[in-house]
Amino acid sequence: MTRSRKKTLFCSILPFFYGIVLLFTGCRTRYGEQAQNELAALYYSGNIAKSAEIAANISEAEKNYTDHEAVLWHLESGSTNFDAGNYDVSMTSLERAEKLLYQIDSYDTLNLHHPGLSGDYHGYLSDRLLLHVLKGLNYMQQGKVEDFLVEMRRMRLSQFRYLKNGISPEIKTYEANPHKGTNPPLGMIGIQRAAETNLLFQNSGAKQDFEEYNRRKRPEMSIMTNPLGFYFSALAYRWENDPDEAMIDLKLMRKMDEKNPLIRRELHSIEELLDEPFTDPGEKSYSFDLFDQNICVILGEGVPSGWKNHKNQINLPGQVPATWTLCVPDYVSFTSSKLMTAAADGQTYTAGILTDLSDVMREDYYQNRFPENARDAQSIIRNTTIANNVAKAELAAAAAISDPYARAAVMSLAAAKVQATSHAYINHSEWRRWRTIPRRYQVLNLPIPASRKFSVTVPDNNGGKSRKFNFTIAPDTNRAMVYIRTTGSDCLVKKFESME
Repeated sequence: MTRSRKKTLFCSILPFFYGIVLLFTGCRTRYGEQAQNELAALYYSGNIAKSAEIAANISEAEKNYTDHEAVLWHLESGSTNFDAGNYDVSMTSLERAEKLLYQIDSYDTLNLHHPGLSGDYHGYLSDRLLLHVLKGLNYMQQGKVEDFLVEMRRMRLSQFRYLKNGISPEIKTYEANPHKGTNPPLGMIGIQRAAETNLLFQNSGAKQDFEEYNRRKRPEMSIMTNPLGFYFSALAYRWENDPDEAMIDLKLMRKMDEKNPLIRRELHSIEELLDEPFTDPGEKSYSFDLFDQNICVILGEGVPSGWKNHKNQINLPGQVPATWTLCVPDYVSFTSSKLMTAAADGQTYTAGILTDLSDVMREDYYQNRFPENARDAQSIIRNTTIANNVAKAELAAAAAISDPYARAAVMSLAAAKVQATSHAYINHSEWRRWRTIPRRYQVLNLPIPASRKFSVTVPDNNGGKSRKFNFTIAPDTNRAMVYIRTTGSDCLVKKFESME
């Protein structure tokens, strides 16, 4: 065989060889931070259809995997495709995410994702709640009211499970302490008194974050558990004409967020209906029925906060120098807090703010994760210093070896250990966060008007113009829901009606 024929034969089998290699090595594209940034840029610029297509393709590519960011991409596909009107694709992606989360959570306690810790994305509590919300809204869009109600029951159980197993017993005890407002921050107990802890923050760029943590003074179980799940559960019970169960949900929400006027008013109205003692005697009830001939308008607005990472150079007395890469919530306030309004038959109705997921995220981080990261950084610096001192002792002992060849070899190894432990590196960086969901939820209730027509005015709380939408309710409808999602330059509007 000539050399040219051998070369041709080799080139012809090369693609086949690479195919076999890829088949057995399981080549996989890793979709990371850049891919998510590109997806979010498309979504918030108004190109919902393209963002949905990209997210669906990535979800499909990740469907056989359980690690890395597989959960995150199924969630992104679920939300973008729901907004784009691709309900079958949305449900497929959400069910993939739900299956993985079930595997993650099939332990005694929920394995919730901790920002700043390496490993696979396990999702936050809000991810689990919003997954059920989106599945429920998908069912409503398909006219499957019973399936919507069942999904809300499942979400309620998930929330109860978190309250039972997902919250540290220390936080529950701390929350029940009548003197909790004057106690030191829970997460720092045990290291707060150490001068080393104060120096850790004074000698790094994390001092401002430590001050942000200290301003909170104590963990608030209410904001960390998020009332979103219980509100949708109460709404489902309203649609089932079950005021007793709806009252249970609202009482839990009232405990979680006792100053929220939306929650207080709905609870007061149901307590009045059931002739129960009032939790808030001075509160006003709605002048209309919340269980029949009712419209609930839900507004999802804003972009969830992400993470920002910064490197801190730390030099503690008697310790090796350290580089601490720390992630903190990239929190940005709304430029205004205008409320959604509705108008029908000469009456005006005003919304209330149910929850802000960025507030929930920030509170959870500074009360739970930030102290963990601080203790971890402290421990790594201390252990690296100990290892460095041991390596220096080994180097000194090696210098005393009489055999010059053995001395040189041992000293070389010891010197390498000294060099390797001369600086501590702590990596608490993070970027993963479900980006294409609303940040804040407003809720408005109104009776179905006699004219069957009403309008909703949606404010732009980032400095833009308000938008108005007109709706007509079918003659036989006795309950309706309107879901509006602002995406920066656009509003996505979906209306659901029930005649049951």
